Amino acid sequence: MNAQQNYRLLQEIDANRRFLLQAYRDNPELLARAEPGIKRLLDAARNDVPDRASKPRAGQARGK
Repeated sequence: MNAQQNYRLLQEIDANRRFLLQAYRDNPELLARAEPGIKRLLDAARNDVPDRASKPRAGQARGK
């Protein structure tokens, strides 16, 4: 693999990690049954994945 392929792979891995953490965050029942390691990851990444309420809505100006 070259550097560009490695970078793309890292981006894909990060996107998948964020997706899974968001799934646990959005589903309290799933989170309640999660293994302790998953709960630690979620606690460590709490600021990495923005809550839906904090995301800009369509039509909102960004940076204002």
